Amino acid sequence: MKSKLVYYILTVFCFFILACGGGGGGEDLQSNPPPEAPLNVISISGNGQVGLSWENEAGATTYHIYWSTTAGVTKQTGAKILDVSSIYYHTGLTNGTTYYYVVTAANQYGESTESLEVSATPSHIAPPLPPKEVVAFGFDRKAIIRWTD
Repeated sequence: MKSKLVYYILTVFCFFILACGGGGGGEDLQSNPPPEAPLNVISISGNGQVGLSWENEAGATTYHIYWSTTAGVTKQTGAKILDVSSIYYHTGLTNGTTYYYVVTAANQYGESTESLEVSATPSHIAPPLPPKEVVAFGFDRKAIIRWTD
């Protein structure tokens, strides 16, 4: 008789747990989705480095960068740089090599899809300064332009 009572109590308890959602612990991903992918990712080349910036996403607590020297970088194919913020400087790079990047946003509910891909090619050569004292002369279907560096 005692074992039947215990069996009955355990059965009722199990049905109660199942009816309440199984005693869960997991969050509902529909009401708490991961953040959206970052927008307006910008890359700027420097000497042996690339600077990256993007718009912060609502609900994101951190960002991850995936990079490669091959176009078409994804979360699966890129080298991962964890827990960064905008603006980030990727240093120690080889001048003359093109680097490709995507950025993801993350929080306690997961990681977003990848941003649009950007690329940059580090270089030790600074862009030229604009010319000074530009003077133009025109005559007889010709033009002469002079300037100083």
